[in-house]
Amino acid sequence: MHPPDNNAEQTLEAMAEAVVRTDCAGRITFLNSAAEKLTGHKRAQAIGKQFDELIIFRNSRIDQPLASPLAETLANRVATDIPPLSRLDNRSGVCRSVAGTATPVPGPDGKPVGVVLILRDLREEIQRGKMTRILSKTADASLRAVTVLDEHGVLLHANAAFLKMWGYDSAQESENKPFASYLHGPDPLAGIITPGSFPNWKGELLACKKSGGIFYGSCFGINIQR
Repeated sequence: MHPPDNNAEQTLEAMAEAVVRTDCAGRITFLNSAAEKLTGHKRAQAIGKQFDELIIFRNSRIDQPLASPLAETLANRVATDIPPLSRLDNRSGVCRSVAGTATPVPGPDGKPVGVVLILRDLREEIQRGKMTRILSKTADASLRAVTVLDEHGVLLHANAAFLKMWGYDSAQESENKPFASYLHGPDPLAGIITPGSFPNWKGELLACKKSGGIFYGSCFGINIQR
């Protein structure tokens, strides 16, 4: 067991991702607050326990255990990806879809003295993706120009009426850009959309076509709470 590096642990503790560190024998030496929440294991009870006994990954599609990323990382001495199809069964009985990486921690001689695992909870990303698909199908059924934006005003989807009105050939051509770029003016959505805030609104806005043409549009926005 190696003495803890307080500065390193403070950095790991501050991370939004779940972080678990082990020694080369697979014993847990550290986990941050996010890891406690994700796994359901409290730090005081987890330290010193075998990682593979407390944290088990399964393939979500076939419900079979995955090979231990810890063992693979220590054996190959290279980082191992934990694929997005992985599922972590929480101690409380809650299943979490996760992705992440297991990275060897080199010692002074270059040999691994442990592993750091960084795990990302995919629930919000999955829920956001599902909501976007539902809203996109609703938008496609409308004869009006309809777009789906994220909370920062980035265009995630545009229906056929929008593409025709703005002069774009495909949805792929118009997606993943700030909605403000389809409007005329230096900051056309100032006061309407601010980072993390997208209230319901309506009004007249100057729109800018792909060709550069300008036209007035009567617009309204609806904030969909997830």
